[in-house]
Amino acid sequence: MYQWWFRLSDSECEGHPTRAWGFLAYVGIKNRGYRSVAVESWRLRVSSRRHGQIELRSYSIPEPQFQTASLMKVFPVLGTTGLFHEGGTMVEAGGGIGGMAFYVYECSGDESWNPRMKGGRISGRFFVRDAFGGRAASDSSRVGKTLG
Repeated sequence: MYQWWFRLSDSECEGHPTRAWGFLAYVGIKNRGYRSVAVESWRLRVSSRRHGQIELRSYSIPEPQFQTASLMKVFPVLGTTGLFHEGGTMVEAGGGIGGMAFYVYECSGDESWNPRMKGGRISGRFFVRDAFGGRAASDSSRVGKTLG
């Protein structure tokens, strides 16, 4: 898993100012089992400064595209059907799937609710659950980098 974060525009909810961060991850999921299985959920957990871990659900986004002078690369999005990718979440035994996942963390109140940052990085941990109740997590040493 590769993860990047970026600050989103401040907003307001019920008259209170809010702060928001976006997380974009490219995720690879392998099925090391003996039967095919559907991936049911893929969540990202980030730590706030003082209030423990916050679990984020992914948002559906259009397929991200990267254009060079002679090539256009289109990335799949996990669980989302796009123009170029089916968005399926079924993983055959011994196979794998990969795609982008987008998350938003929004908070209000004092800065202790902000994500914990160290050296301009926000640590995140990725959790996957399959249709049979199996769970897997990414290596906790993976760290998000700022985009831009």
